[in-house]
Amino acid sequence: MSDKLQQCHLIGAGRAGSALAQAMTKVGYQFTWVGSRNAESAEKLAKLIGTEEWWTDFRDIQEVDGFLIIAIPDDKIKMVAATIRDAGVIKPGRTV
Repeated sequence: MSDKLQQCHLIGAGRAGSALAQAMTKVGYQFTWVGSRNAESAEKLAKLIGTEEWWTDFRDIQEVDGFLIIAIPDDKIKMVAATIRDAGVIKPGRTV
């Protein structure tokens, strides 16, 4: 697995996002940060997967290097993806 693919970022610290991040961490993926609308969930998951960086505000996101997982309710994905694209977090050619 290349270093580029190992660097992951997660939006959504609910049940699905948490389970996915923990499973991926066990097989060698590294998460740079966790984002969630719930600060307690984001902080708890960040600690579980070995990163100290977490946030609850899209304005806090750095540009994504590697790939981004959006693990949120289906009806929120389009809005969240557009918001982070417009904020410059996702550049052309990035995997989401």
